[in-house]
Amino acid sequence: LDRDNVALLTLLRVKDSVSFKRSKHVLCVDGVNPRFQSLAYHAPASAVQLTDDEKRSRVVCVGNTHLLFNPKRGDVKLAQLAVLLAEVDRMSLLPVKDRTFRCPVVMCGDFNSTPWSPLYQFLRGGRINFGHINRCALSGQPEGLSSRPIALYLDHSFLPPRLGISPRCVYSAVEADRTRWLQTERAGSESPSAISHSLGLSSSYTHQSHDDGQPEFTTWHRKSCVTVDYIFFSTPAWQQCPSGLGMLERCGLRLLARRQLLGQDRLWPGMPNATVPSDHQAIQAVFEFHTDPPPS
Repeated sequence: LDRDNVALLTLLRVKDSVSFKRSKHVLCVDGVNPRFQSLAYHAPASAVQLTDDEKRSRVVCVGNTHLLFNPKRGDVKLAQLAVLLAEVDRMSLLPVKDRTFRCPVVMCGDFNSTPWSPLYQFLRGGRINFGHINRCALSGQPEGLSSRPIALYLDHSFLPPRLGISPRCVYSAVEADRTRWLQTERAGSESPSAISHSLGLSSSYTHQSHDDGQPEFTTWHRKSCVTVDYIFFSTPAWQQCPSGLGMLERCGLRLLARRQLLGQDRLWPGMPNATVPSDHQAIQAVFEFHTDPPPS
């Protein structure tokens, strides 16, 4: 893994309240953009000085990434995702009183993977069994699928031990301190050819136009129109800890609106063009903080 410049991550806290108004396709802001104050991350998240209420309702972990393009190296992309997810896991867990709380997560960027590909389903579903998947098919990119070599299947060597990341996409040193609540996760990751994560991610886009049912696309280059750019966000959940040790709260976000993507008829014969001065369309989403009450 020689491409470990995987992403930028930060913790953000809502600084001011902002009023919004709804439109057909996107939530518009009255006069100004929502303002966020970045929290300097020079120490573990436990050292960030915030009140318990601020941690629960006003802090979000935001990441931006650009994974490797090479369609034939799905193994590198999967390793990059494991590094990204381990860092997000470390940053998004914040202490609240006598327990641990996971703040909402937003992961954006060019993942160089198509909707419903194995890598996409890993991000959405939280688990991938890679032992039977050709590395050229992991990202679903047309260039990789059209010229798929034989016998390029993965084993755990794709994730170098020097990274210190477990099959649950958690730093091993961090995981050792969380045995109280990680025991329930380990039960789902015993396969030697599987990795998992517990961030509970959803996609801001459906990847299909609501107007005509055609597939959405975020980039148009060479001969293919595909979606490779995403805004993933975490949904709220409560996780039962073993042995009666209480609950782990995962606060999340509720999607309010997203920017509508232009269709091929508006962008013909390709990108960039006079309408979009890039080979990627801009994507945008607006969220509100959302928590579920603890189960009775």
